Amino acid sequence: MLYEKFYQKRLRLTDKNLEVTGVSHETIQNQRHLVIEASLSPSPYVCTTCNSSAKDAHGKPIIVKSGKKRVLVRFDPFNHMPMVMRLAKHVTPVKIVKPTG
Repeated sequence: MLYEKFYQKRLRLTDKNLEVTGVSHETIQNQRHLVIEASLSPSPYVCTTCNSSAKDAHGKPIIVKSGKKRVLVRFDPFNHMPMVMRLAKHVTPVKIVKPTG
């Protein structure tokens, strides 16, 4: 846990919803990389795609499912070593309700 906090401060990753879970050195395409494992989990107040709230007008939850999508984020070299972050982003698809009438 000590190294995770060190890299989070050193790289100026200040998002309060970002949690660094691991740091390792791996060989990717015959080149040594610094690999940071992280998870981004904001609270699902509003869907970023459709601006729908997590609850309808009657207070019932409308989030269909909640999951994680893994993406690879590349950074500038750190201490002359290429760096990538494997980020698990929080995904909250919502139910689309078409208006009647």
